[in-house]
Order: sequence, then structure tokens, then C-alpha cells
Amino acid sequence: MYNLRLIASARLDMAKALQSYRDYFEKLGDVRKGEKWADDFQTQFRAHLNELKNNPFKYHICTLYPFDKDNEKYRYFTIKWHAVFYFVENDTVYIARILSAKTDFSAFFYF
Repeated sequence: MYNLRLIASARLDMAKALQSYRDYFEKLGDVRKGEKWADDFQTQFRAHLNELKNNPFKYHICTLYPFDKDNEKYRYFTIKWHAVFYFVENDTVYIARILSAKTDFSAFFYF
């Protein structure tokens, strides 16, 4: 079984992701739905993390710039409107970034 670690940038990204669901649905006048989507995101995120503990190579190798610069180091999976980027070193899975799927990934320093 692998260990899990969220890099500081991923922790900040998580807060932004949750807030993005709240803000979007608040603009539409449905605060409850925004809270539900944020809760669902967290639930799905935890489920993916549990899967990563057992099989961190389950998800796709990232071929998007700038993540592709490290020769297949980064992998990713998606949850709702977000892509979660991670890498594996020894017995640890590092969650590097959690970014909106609409993001211009080339504008981000990845970790």
C-alpha cells in the first residue's frame, strides 16, 4: 500500500475547487446545490485517493504541457470540472495540483 501526500499547492487548489462549485451555483441562486457539489467533489476525491493507495498507476499518464516535460512522471484523473495531477516516488503518491479542466495548464508551475 502506498502513502499519500498533498503538496501545498494542491491544498490551495482544493480550497479553490470547492469554492468554485459554491460560487457558480450561488450565482444561479442555488446555494444548496453548490454545497452538494462541493461535498460530492470531496467524497469522490477521497474515493480516488483510496484507489491510489492500492494502485497508483491506474490512471493515465499526463501528456499535457507542462506536465509532460518529466517523461511520464505525472498522471491525472478527473472529478467533475477538475483534473487532479499526481506523481509517484518510491512508496508515496504526491498530489501535485487540482485544476479546473478549463485551465490553460501551460500557465501553471506544476509543483
